[in-house]
Amino acid sequence: MTQMNDKVIAMVETLAREAVERLAGIQKMGHTCLVLVPSYLTELTVVQSYIANKAQSCELTVVHNSLCDLSVFPAKAAYIDISDCFQKKTVVSSLRSFDDIVCLQPPLSLLEKILSADDSDFYSFLLIQAALYGIPVSISADFRHIDGKKGVFFDKVRTLIGGMMDMGFEVNYPAESSAARAITQSDSTLITEEDVMVQYRNGSQIITADRRTIITPLARDRIRELGIVLEQA
Repeated sequence: MTQMNDKVIAMVETLAREAVERLAGIQKMGHTCLVLVPSYLTELTVVQSYIANKAQSCELTVVHNSLCDLSVFPAKAAYIDISDCFQKKTVVSSLRSFDDIVCLQPPLSLLEKILSADDSDFYSFLLIQAALYGIPVSISADFRHIDGKKGVFFDKVRTLIGGMMDMGFEVNYPAESSAARAITQSDSTLITEEDVMVQYRNGSQIITADRRTIITPLARDRIRELGIVLEQA
């Protein structure tokens, strides 16, 4: 009897989850993107343009809480309010069905949690799971203004950005044009582990960097391991 009850409960839960997924628009029909929205958005106009361009090429499911300003998002997007515990579970169970994930203007504390494998925050949990599942992730925020800035704080921000890229996340600025400006390994202000190995194989024992240079954590580890001298320009 107990086994029968367990089966009935499992069946009801499955049917309920599928019903919520249909209502929320999570069912996969084309390229699907999960958009994570923080409680606040500081650049509404830029985000609106970015999301509008994104919506032209894929189906959006917007994850938010009751405090979020959703006025910038298209009406045809599906919306999941994670203030509702049941809908929160639905996002988790459906995570692998998404083709990519965009996190809009995340607070630095969220990036710190991700890099320290702290999944106590719901968004950090989703993004850590995405990294483990191999789902492409974009961190969409404006970090351009830290270029050339000195100090422990700005160094830490550069380290966080580098850490995101080491995890395979794309870091971009949601520019108003259709193509967001992505910080990639081709940027002159970025040194990755691969760059260090190329320099080493070419016989170079010195890497020159200025205050604008982002050195990823893996690159710093490799520099120490290989005994390469890091010079400040």
